[in-house]
Amino acid sequence: MKPTEKEIRNFIKRIPTEVRKMNYEQLVQLCNIFIPRIPILPLRFENEPFFFGQREFSGWNLIYRGRKINNPENRPHPKISDINYIQDIDLHKIKEFGRVNKKEESMFYGAIGYPTACFETLSKGIDFKNMGSGMVSVGTWKINKPLKIVQLPFSKKYWNKLNDITDFNLVKTSDEKIEKQNEQIRELIKTDLDFEILTLFGDAFANFEIKCEQDYYLSNYYKDRIFNKVKGFKVSENFDAILYPSVPNSYESDNIVIKPEAVDSKLEFIEAMQVWVVHHKQSTGNVEFIPIEQKVDVDDNGMLKWR
Repeated sequence: MKPTEKEIRNFIKRIPTEVRKMNYEQLVQLCNIFIPRIPILPLRFENEPFFFGQREFSGWNLIYRGRKINNPENRPHPKISDINYIQDIDLHKIKEFGRVNKKEESMFYGAIGYPTACFETLSKGIDFKNMGSGMVSVGTWKINKPLKIVQLPFSKKYWNKLNDITDFNLVKTSDEKIEKQNEQIRELIKTDLDFEILTLFGDAFANFEIKCEQDYYLSNYYKDRIFNKVKGFKVSENFDAILYPSVPNSYESDNIVIKPEAVDSKLEFIEAMQVWVVHHKQSTGNVEFIPIEQKVDVDDNGMLKWR
């Protein structure tokens, strides 16, 4: 029997907490019942120049992906495969759920700006309060063909929580700006209920209070519905990516998760760089991004040509 709006709203209210008592298959079954129709907000992206407002390459649209440098000598990653998505041969190494991946499932996590890629890499998208300084290898990919992208609303819930727990200087975005941007999104969605459902998933993508793998289930369910991985449900388009606001970067830039096959067919690696990220925790609370080496090419064997 089809759930009523009251039942759906009750489900939206309780599922972020109750999901911690479930396995992923149980969450999927419940969401299939209470959210049979998934709200979708496509981004009209035709790869027109300067779409994301990036100035680095005269109008090219770019995606940045970072990997933390862990060795004591701060040597950047030697191979392009080290900073790309995890290949099929290494899927067994993915032993945990992530924001938008299940165990043994690879996704290309990227960002629209390289500072955001660095910030997300060092904080893992969740630990902003204790994040220190560090070195990051950053790859730059050029979008060659239009991506079919779905976007998510801003999470007012986690924006407020972030301001409560961090000393970052978050001056670019205000509550009023977030409300205005979400209102514009609301006007594109059919009903208040659909916007509430979309907000549920927007909160899931912004959630940095991760205590267990179950806290990643809702964002993975949305991904599975959008990418047609839930049996019995199919969205009308073959989407390539999900765009969602970066909480630690003050909602001034976005993260993007892309299917590996879309990376292979629509993106092109162009260069890498090494970035020193300095968090001035004891003074201003600001984060500084200092490029150490830039414009690093790759050879025919996939080796990055660092100095």
